[in-house]
Amino acid sequence: ADLRLHQSLRKLTKTLQTVKRVEVGFVPVDAASSLAFPTPRLLLSNRKQPLGQRAVQACPAVNTFENRVIEIPAPFSLRLRCVRTSGSELNVHIVDDGTRLDEPLISKFVSVMPREIWRDSAVPVVQIALPHFFICDDICYVTQTPSWASESANQIPGRVISGRFPTHLWPRSLNLAFEWSNLDQDLILKRGEPCCYLLVEGATPELPVRLFAAKYSEELQLYRKKIEDVVRYTSGTFNLFAEAEKVRPKKLVQELLS
Repeated sequence: ADLRLHQSLRKLTKTLQTVKRVEVGFVPVDAASSLAFPTPRLLLSNRKQPLGQRAVQACPAVNTFENRVIEIPAPFSLRLRCVRTSGSELNVHIVDDGTRLDEPLISKFVSVMPREIWRDSAVPVVQIALPHFFICDDICYVTQTPSWASESANQIPGRVISGRFPTHLWPRSLNLAFEWSNLDQDLILKRGEPCCYLLVEGATPELPVRLFAAKYSEELQLYRKKIEDVVRYTSGTFNLFAEAEKVRPKKLVQELLS
């Protein structure tokens, strides 16, 4: 047991010595119309120059944190309104003024989740499919959070549901899941504005992130098919991570060079 522990520690130390940053690729879920969607970006990419040596942007603590945050822009403009009908029934409607998404596509991207999976029977959960997933060949956990550093975060009439998973083993499609607690206010997304963040954790917390467009290779497609829709068959998907690690090819990330 001691020998195995020693070997594991040596392997981890070697990994930490060679990995200087977390290489994260983003891939369109569907190549069709993928050019229509704004691409993910690092939170640091839109920052203004610091006003001085003691400005917020010059703080090492802030930079260490924001170096690991990916900003997910809203893929399209959308305005939803929730209307309470007789009794406890709630209906979600598309508001044309503020929505730029053809009607046949709305059901593809927008869904109201069944009441039995809501956290509160009076607070509906709306789910919006996002057009990219993320992949990494090294240890990489991502935590989806609200876009807390953006002005648009203050305009959401409720709570974005957060979650954490290993994207190196589970390159799943992402959704923006939203608990609509203020039913008097419309849910408004504007294309290109941040709708959520991904906090990236590599082998050690301080590793910065390099984000790039990655190729949806045949190997990656085959691997994703093995994990696709498993939630329809079992509720314990986190128990499958060890099995996924056994069948995962060593290298899945191929940078898409322009």
